[in-house]
Amino acid sequence: MKIFNVMFTTRTGGLEQVFLDYTEALSLHSHKVISVIHSKSAISSRINGACHKVPNFSKYDPIALFKLWHIIKNDKPDLIISHVNRAHYMMKKIAGSIPVIGVAHGNSFDHILSCNYIITVNKKLKDEILSRGFEDSAKIEHISNAIRIPTNCVYKPLKYHEIPVLGMIARLEKAKGAEVFIKAIELLRNKNIKYRAQIAGNGPEYENIKKLIQSANLQYIVQMLGWVNDTQIFYDNIDILCIPSYHESFGLIILEAMLSSKPVLVSAISGPLEIVKNNYDALTFSSGNHLQLAKLIEQLLLNQTMAANLAKNGFETVKNFNIKNLGSSLHNFILRITNDKNTTN
Repeated sequence: MKIFNVMFTTRTGGLEQVFLDYTEALSLHSHKVISVIHSKSAISSRINGACHKVPNFSKYDPIALFKLWHIIKNDKPDLIISHVNRAHYMMKKIAGSIPVIGVAHGNSFDHILSCNYIITVNKKLKDEILSRGFEDSAKIEHISNAIRIPTNCVYKPLKYHEIPVLGMIARLEKAKGAEVFIKAIELLRNKNIKYRAQIAGNGPEYENIKKLIQSANLQYIVQMLGWVNDTQIFYDNIDILCIPSYHESFGLIILEAMLSSKPVLVSAISGPLEIVKNNYDALTFSSGNHLQLAKLIEQLLLNQTMAANLAKNGFETVKNFNIKNLGSSLHNFILRITNDKNTTN
């Protein structure tokens, strides 16, 4: 089957990684996947296979819509998968009789409800979309995101650095809760608990976070790395990963840390709670509660055996989120859509 995989963001992050994962996962089942992206996409160099790059300044851009219509007319895809509102709107505008599957990565539902079918990355999103008026529950499917698991990947026994290193990695925006992490480790510093910390990522809150670190006099303990191209180096250099987000639709970094044999501390919010089980493969704390986070960090710093057990269980958990499983789930959903179309015709 020929499938268009469409996204018009220009940044790079977890959402864009999922877009790339869809192309790979579908290709595992011999689908011909053609990527359709913004001409200024930051991930264009990472796309394998056929790709159309379309400049557009908004979802209403008439020139872009005409170019996309022309591309669809020439390539004749059997199915379109769209990611994020701009792609949902533009694809539905010009797709005609071609089914459009909108992927819900978050709580913005402006245009996804008009898609023929919907994939949600967590179960709560599925329930919310149904409550918003998407009437046919058979046309909406919850499919978890995934991660590449090398065949030679094995659990690496946890051993802290001489001075343990706490880590946070995210696009630095308010929803990621970096200030919660900083307030928590400030409490640890005031208790004379030894640690170092690294924050990887960039975004609109970068300078505010930097100022917060300086005002807490943590600049000699906390290193801001900016955007890191090789996340594996980041995970190799830390001992504990903290995810203090206020909102996460899924949480790919949880899977990345688990695959790297690292213990995880994560906010008890809907996306992550579909991945982890508290006190088994991660420790969870109330979103925004820096006191709880500080207590859990201290607990793991003082009990490396407990941290190692979490990491070991996490390494087993991540196997459930292999990109091969994503490919199978997407393929099965597409078969259902094909059967629906044949029945209707």
